[in-house]
Amino acid sequence: MKRKIFTVILSAMVCTSAAALPAEAMPAMKGYFDYDSYYKVDNADALNLGDYEEIYLNKNGNETVSFNKLPDQFTMLFPLDTDTESICNIISEIAPDTTLSAQTSVSEQKEVVTVKGVTGATQVKEIYEAAQAESEILKSQYFWDYNEKDVRNFKSLTTYECDTEEYAQLSEYAAENLPDWSIVQTEAIKNSDEGIYDIVPPEGVTVLERLEAANQIRRDTGFRPYYVILASGSGVSSVINVKSSVSGDANFDSSANIADAVAVLQYLANEEKYPLTPQGIFNADVDGSDGLTGADATVIQMIDAGVF
Repeated sequence: MKRKIFTVILSAMVCTSAAALPAEAMPAMKGYFDYDSYYKVDNADALNLGDYEEIYLNKNGNETVSFNKLPDQFTMLFPLDTDTESICNIISEIAPDTTLSAQTSVSEQKEVVTVKGVTGATQVKEIYEAAQAESEILKSQYFWDYNEKDVRNFKSLTTYECDTEEYAQLSEYAAENLPDWSIVQTEAIKNSDEGIYDIVPPEGVTVLERLEAANQIRRDTGFRPYYVILASGSGVSSVINVKSSVSGDANFDSSANIADAVAVLQYLANEEKYPLTPQGIFNADVDGSDGLTGADATVIQMIDAGVF
């Protein structure tokens, strides 16, 4: 009796949660990127970051992380000499808009099939099941929320590497346009007339205001801040292990039950307070349509009850 009452309560919660937060409203993950520690900025011309769709500046003002979205991809490893051509033909029928490649990994002694441009968990699971019906799958990984990433470290947003002549230009500009700021040398470069100079703002200037000052300096003088590239062009994503996925296992404890349905509803209501791992979200996306919604919680209850 208690079980039936609890199921009814969950069903009511499903309706509320599904209406409140549709799947398309869910934010991208970017491989566990810590959004709370960064500002998203629209204008970072001073930093010369290139053509990125999204640029984030950390709240200390000394690091940028930039992203470009890349097509999600799904990779499967098969035993050597598997007929990957026939597997690719099957996948092409299931997912005609994807790009397929097959190759032999000499180092791992396995056949590798890569599917680029998959649309989500539902399609990945369908591809996996079809491929598994043809051959043993040794390993499979779904690269979800796949991005090109650029990370740069700045001493500060208004730190510049200058020779003697450039320093004179920068100093004159700062005196005329940023009169409350001071310019100091923080480092001398050995065997050179160059040095590292910091234009220091007065107390109370925020990180975003310092960024705007850097943009202004770049527009007016061409000088850009001194930085070190920490990583560039690397793909970052949430990597899902499809082979070991347990359908409905939102809380990633190797089983699907009422606790997983509750976890889904809590996540939909407040994902910051009740986060799920990317693997958990993939596991819990079971209703046949991409994106986590209250309908998935209902299906998980059915899995637990043995009727799905």
